[in-house]
Amino acid sequence: MPHDNTLSLQKFMNSFSYMYVALVDYFKMIPEFKNLSIDTRISLLKNNFSQIFRLNSPLIIHATGAVEDTNSIVFKHVFPADLYSEICHCAMNLIPFVYDPIFLKLIYITLMFSTSLCTRYNINNRLTHTEDIFSIQNYYIELLWRYMLHRSSTYRKSVQMLTLFITRLLHSQIVNEKIAVYISQVISNQTDQLEPIMKAMWLNEKK
Repeated sequence: MPHDNTLSLQKFMNSFSYMYVALVDYFKMIPEFKNLSIDTRISLLKNNFSQIFRLNSPLIIHATGAVEDTNSIVFKHVFPADLYSEICHCAMNLIPFVYDPIFLKLIYITLMFSTSLCTRYNINNRLTHTEDIFSIQNYYIELLWRYMLHRSSTYRKSVQMLTLFITRLLHSQIVNEKIAVYISQVISNQTDQLEPIMKAMWLNEKK
C-alpha cells in the first residue's frame, strides 16, 4: 500500500477483497454449507462473514508477519486513531490462538452456522430452516469440543481455553460494530467505489 495521503478507506477495503473471496471459497468446500440453498448461504455469509474475517485477521498477521505500527501513515488516513488502536488490541488478543489452526478452522465453521454474529438485526437477512442450520452447528460444536478435550491436558484447561476465546470473540464483535458504523458513515455516498464483495459484506443495502 502507498505510504502517502492517497490511500482512502475504499482503496484500503478493496485491497482485502481477494482475501474475502479466498475465505468464501474455503466455506464452499464444506459439504454441509455447499448443500444449503443459495439464499441460505447468502444469508449466512451476510450475517456472519465480516465477524469471522475479523477473527481471521490475526492468522493473516501471524502468517505474513505484517504487524503494523499504530502510528503508520497508512492507517492514519484510513481509521481514527482510537478506532485503529482498538482494532490492533482486538487482533493481538487473538494471536495466541493462531498456533492451533485446527481449532480456528473448527471455530470458523461453527460460527458460520450461526443465525447472526452481527450485533444489528437485519430482517432482510432472516434465515429460514434454522433447525437445519442449528443441527449442522451442533455437529461441529461437538467436533470442536472433542478436539479441545483431545489437545488439552485437563478438562479444566479445555473450559478455560473456550471461555477465553468466547470472551475475546464478544469483544471483537464490539470492535466490528464500530468499524461497520465508521464505514457506513464515511462511504455512504461512495459505495460504487467498493468491490462487490466488500459492498455486500459491510453495507446493508435494500434489495
